[in-house]
Amino acid sequence: MKMLTRFAIIGLSLSLLSGCGLWSKTNEREPAPLVDFVQERSVNVKWSVDSGVGFGDIYHQSTPAVTETGVYIADAVGRVSSYAVTNGRLQWAQTLDAPISASAGAGFGLVTVALESGELVALKADTGEELWRVQLTSEVLAQPQINAEKVVVQTVSYTH
Repeated sequence: MKMLTRFAIIGLSLSLLSGCGLWSKTNEREPAPLVDFVQERSVNVKWSVDSGVGFGDIYHQSTPAVTETGVYIADAVGRVSSYAVTNGRLQWAQTLDAPISASAGAGFGLVTVALESGELVALKADTGEELWRVQLTSEVLAQPQINAEKVVVQTVSYTH
């Protein structure tokens, strides 16, 4: 009986290992070769700035907020900056003394940023002066969106 139990355990172990791909060959596909093309347009850089401390690999889709009056950039350590669209000149910078969790959102005279603590902070777009703060139910990881009546954020708990 012990011999039958051993064979059963060995057989079960081998069948489980085969499910893990031990004896299967790889099905990875090679990347497609790059296609040659003729460049039709070129980029002419008008200005560039150091945007501060980046959000790292986690927030790789961080983008500046751009309006007709400014380019608004928030960095990971709490600095929000406004640059002139035409020449990149610094218009104002505000330090919020708290880490920021997402890119700045801008529009309709507001610049909004979300802090890691779950607070949403609104600044005046022309001066950087803080207008208000509100505590949300959880952290915001996406850029706030603004229209004429509302500021919309997506929280980790999906409640706002």
